[in-house]
Amino acid sequence: MKFKAEIQFAKESSLWGHYIDVPDEIAANLIDGTYRRVRLHVNNCSMQCALMPKEGHYFINLGKPIRTSANLKLNTTYLFEVEKDDSVYGFDLPPEFEEILGMDSEFNTFFHAFTPGVQRSLIYLVLKIKNSEKRIQKTLAIAEHLRDTNGKLDYKGLNLKFKEYTHRFK
Repeated sequence: MKFKAEIQFAKESSLWGHYIDVPDEIAANLIDGTYRRVRLHVNNCSMQCALMPKEGHYFINLGKPIRTSANLKLNTTYLFEVEKDDSVYGFDLPPEFEEILGMDSEFNTFFHAFTPGVQRSLIYLVLKIKNSEKRIQKTLAIAEHLRDTNGKLDYKGLNLKFKEYTHRFK
């Protein structure tokens, strides 16, 4: 589904920055119950994201990576294409993450006990890294952290584990 939208900035929000409004009829066709994950395409770039509610309408937050790669400018109108994201996790699973999930049953159990949103957060921590070796290190750090905490996620502890792995594999 294609539509034109202007890049706007949410001055009233400390959470959201740049965004586009999604036409109501398009949002209605993409939402399935509470599932609002979509794939957005613009200027030969794409991203996986969510339709976010705002005062009875929906918008898509446009983070800096997509704005940079698609060369999007504030107060400018672009042609967007959006489709339902049917991926299992709402993000494409990095192959390194998938491999370690398949090899480590304890990690797999802990990971799948989390809500879809927490799963996406952990996947994103790995997905945003471009280097395959570093993706492996970050995934192993997540797996070890979850084993150490018996499946409880503590972001401060996880960040410490990331630092430990960074120094361990220098």
